[in-house]
Amino acid sequence: MLIPSFALERAQEILFHLRNLEANGLIPSVPVYVDSPLTARISQVFEELRETFSLEAQGLFQRGIDPFALRKLHYTGSVEESKALNELENPAVIIAGSGMFSGGRILHHLRHHLPDRKNALLIVGYQPEGGLGHHLLSRARTVRIHGREVALRAEVHTLGGFSGHAGQDELLDWLSGQKRVRLVHGELPRLHALGKALYQQSVDVVVAQLAVPIQV
Repeated sequence: MLIPSFALERAQEILFHLRNLEANGLIPSVPVYVDSPLTARISQVFEELRETFSLEAQGLFQRGIDPFALRKLHYTGSVEESKALNELENPAVIIAGSGMFSGGRILHHLRHHLPDRKNALLIVGYQPEGGLGHHLLSRARTVRIHGREVALRAEVHTLGGFSGHAGQDELLDWLSGQKRVRLVHGELPRLHALGKALYQQSVDVVVAQLAVPIQV
């Protein structure tokens, strides 16, 4: 299973939940490879910030349990170690950057593993329309990676609960009481939907258009 992830917080959150699932016997104990030197360095910093975690995580630390450490967790550093993951034959999980497929080691793993029906891709973050992640979620027959056409035969799953983006209800709650709102960032269909909801609340709202000045 391939899991593209941001190095800061998202990767550690995934490790936290995987460890919890493993500890409760809900998933088998298989090798988990974190193929991201930046994630490895950030995870070391997390070790020094225990007092900032949730009470659940602090409780695990107090019992001598690292909430981010699975039984078969490995951090890969060198390019050679990363390439060696392409030769894996037994079940494993590979967590690699970047979370939005804009670069990083995940692209190399996708090229190698997407054509195999035994493999799976788990997307745990927002994917912009038109990007590689969007095409993967749309189950395109092939995707273009590093200038090559790659067949998509692996399973593709998504867990939207990991996204750091607020939903419409959360945005409306956050904007409660505002009289004027200018929507300038996001996909147009969703911007218009949010704009309509704000308009129905008697908010002076404008959805920005490309190269068209707006009154702030």
